[in-house]
Amino acid sequence: MVYLIGAGDAGLLTVKAQEILKVAEIVIYDRLAAEKILNYVPSTAGRFLIGKC
Repeated sequence: MVYLIGAGDAGLLTVKAQEILKVAEIVIYDRLAAEKILNYVPSTAGRFLIGKC
């Protein structure tokens, strides 16, 4: 399954988005993703930074 979760302020992330990130196997993100959002992602998940850095 694929989910699109918007980047930005981690305080505005929905509970559903947090739950999805906590069980993600792969996360593709860009430089706009706040570090606090990425902290929800398991350490075993693949993380791929895309786009402009």
